[in-house]
Amino acid sequence: HHRGMEPATPKPPDAERPASVLVVDDDPQVAEVIRQVLVREGYLARVAADGTLALAQVERERPDLVLLDLVLPGTDGLEVLRQLKGQDREGFLPVILLTGQGDMETRLRGLKLGADDYLTKPASPRELLARVEALLKIKRLHEQIATTRQKYEDASLVDAGTGLYNARHRLAKMLAKKGV
Repeated sequence: HHRGMEPATPKPPDAERPASVLVVDDDPQVAEVIRQVLVREGYLARVAADGTLALAQVERERPDLVLLDLVLPGTDGLEVLRQLKGQDREGFLPVILLTGQGDMETRLRGLKLGADDYLTKPASPRELLARVEALLKIKRLHEQIATTRQKYEDASLVDAGTGLYNARHRLAKMLAKKGV
């Protein structure tokens, strides 16, 4: 250790990009309150006022999580949920339903259609944030599993000693050509 030379302080790791949340609610005041709660916690929050706009927004820029009111003009929340979960080709997209107090039947239908959680309006900011964070943690775990699975699949096609594709790779290519 030389005099006058302090050890370099390690740089903090690059901050992950903030998670993005799409808030779908036709009540502009409710949507804005939720958006502000999320933004204060460092999330990127966007708002869609109806189901059609929500689906278009997800197509254009897929969020990390959707907060979805069930009662919407035009395309209702259950139909939006059905389409979001039906087209979930890019991995896990968590959806939290926003429901009214006495909406048990609709909540149950939503959960059966693939909703990941629900909140009864008006929801407390602390509960909203806790549920959002819990589902985003599950989403990160899903992504880690998918990445690890892909690494193992890739590794299974290459001979470790030579670095060349192996028989398994050739078989996979033949089957792909035959449409199997």
